[in-house]
Amino acid sequence: MTGVQTCALPIFNRPQDQYNIRLILVESYRKGRAIRNELMGGTDFAELAREHSIDESEDDGGDLGWITLDRLPSDLAARIPGLTLDSPSSPIRTSVGYYIVEPLGVRKKGQLQTLDEVRDVIMMRLQIIKKEQNYRRLVNRLSENTEFSTNWNVLKQLKIDSIQTN
Repeated sequence: MTGVQTCALPIFNRPQDQYNIRLILVESYRKGRAIRNELMGGTDFAELAREHSIDESEDDGGDLGWITLDRLPSDLAARIPGLTLDSPSSPIRTSVGYYIVEPLGVRKKGQLQTLDEVRDVIMMRLQIIKKEQNYRRLVNRLSENTEFSTNWNVLKQLKIDSIQTN
């Protein structure tokens, strides 16, 4: 192969909105209100989540990281786009309890994804391209070093034999 080959990779746009959120789930509005007041007074979110949250996010201090809304209960997901960034919400009633949510960031649909988000996909595609290039090199090398000719009479006979056996 001569010349430089370029690899045209697609632009990776985000397929849907993503939210970086922390949350605390409690069983009552009253408890949710008390926790929000503590947060507004400066108490650490992660500390309160570990102490009070009744869902599995408590182990991570309530931090869910970057997620799409379809991973959350629908009654909670509907409220998140209207929340103020870096500010704990009032308790949000859902079918499983009351959530205090603190949105930390938003990545909008259609925006370019970060390298960390697409690194694995790019690496996989590059490996596939590399394997294909190696295969083509091997085929070219074998075809250059091998003389072959086509015996059309044998191919015709094979075709006739296969038609007669069907």
